[in-house]
Amino acid sequence: MSKYLNSDDVLREISEELKLEFVPKLFTCLAENPDVLYSTWNLVRSVLLRGQVDRLTKEMIFVITANEKNCDYCGIAHLTLAKHLGLSPALAKGLGSSIKLVEPQSLRNILVFAQKLASNDLGGTKKAKKILIDSGYSSDYIQEIVLSVGTASLMSSIANGLVLNDKIDEKFASSLLYY
Repeated sequence: MSKYLNSDDVLREISEELKLEFVPKLFTCLAENPDVLYSTWNLVRSVLLRGQVDRLTKEMIFVITANEKNCDYCGIAHLTLAKHLGLSPALAKGLGSSIKLVEPQSLRNILVFAQKLASNDLGGTKKAKKILIDSGYSSDYIQEIVLSVGTASLMSSIANGLVLNDKIDEKFASSLLYY
């Protein structure tokens, strides 16, 4: 049982911690069950907002994963969040079209690993992980990338299951028009 008696408290916390003036539809759709909402939010908060890997890199990992899982809702949401954290238009283009365009190389290596993992390319994942290890990334750092991909995959499945690709938050979508 969560510490919340109702979903309104959780929704308010989501808006505050994500620094948004609204609550993303994915979370409002889960609000019928406060325990499910809280558990889902707690996972997202623990992975996305905490840890060694910086938040912008995690948002990019969520975008890459959403693209691999065909989740427009999550892709647009996390691209918008990344934009608010300082994502450049050039880097945004690399996330959408070709990771090969992403600079610096160290970030590209992280995103390639995330993409291979999200697409279940086991051979590519193993090779990309070795590149990260050889580049000096710790096992804890790599594990956090893996957890970010796993959480993004789960959230993409939830959004796709709730059929949110046709119901993208207007505030997320409108902020991308000028990017």
